[in-house]
Amino acid sequence: IQMLKYLVKSINKEYPTDRFISANVEQMPYDNHEFDAIISSAVLHFAEDKDHFMKMLHETVRVLKTKGILFVRMAADVGMEKHIKPMGNGRYFLPDGSVRFLLTKEMLSEIMEIFGLSFIEPFKTVIVDDKRCMSTLVLRKG
Repeated sequence: IQMLKYLVKSINKEYPTDRFISANVEQMPYDNHEFDAIISSAVLHFAEDKDHFMKMLHETVRVLKTKGILFVRMAADVGMEKHIKPMGNGRYFLPDGSVRFLLTKEMLSEIMEIFGLSFIEPFKTVIVDDKRCMSTLVLRKG
């Protein structure tokens, strides 16, 4: 964060940097409906379990404006179903040796309904070196 503030100030001394902060995803210090767009790249798959994932996602959607755009990139089970081992609570052991919380198609349907999200672009998935799967969602709130 300090490096980001330094870089921004070196480009534009007038640009306010007080909004560059570090905070837990499940407790963001922002008002409801504060952002037009949010990028969540390789964050949500670090959830400890489904409840933690839902708290993280709830908080992300809370600070997003109605009609706002949510870009999510996270690990998923799509295309890797036969190569992952369930550890319980939505977490899986992956062929790359890591344990991650994985997005499933069933969970995707559930969160779309719960949080009032819709696709702006089709659901995309990339299998990375036959070791993990990363999915990309581009969603609209409301």
